[in-house]
Amino acid sequence: VGSYAASKRAVHAISDTLRQELSPFNIKVVNVAPGAIKSEISNNAYQASGLERFKSPSSLYHRIYDFIYNRCYMSQKNYTETEDFASYTVGQLLKKDPRPYVF
Repeated sequence: VGSYAASKRAVHAISDTLRQELSPFNIKVVNVAPGAIKSEISNNAYQASGLERFKSPSSLYHRIYDFIYNRCYMSQKNYTETEDFASYTVGQLLKKDPRPYVF
């Protein structure tokens, strides 16, 4: 989770920097932060990471397995439909002066 959070922050930082550096050239930089979008990301991440192994009583993570599992699938509760998000985002990005962040 730590590396995921750090990489998200890095994207925000580079977007802010690029926005400032490119503004004299009338180039807009927009950071799109979609939040919970209906997708297979949780299933794919769970399967690819091998989190199932943490269920084993011999795992150091066994006691917090339920927390890890629930955190993995959190984005798939109260999600936005993919088509709704795409339509909203395109509308925001096509504005003459888009906001620096689209949530």
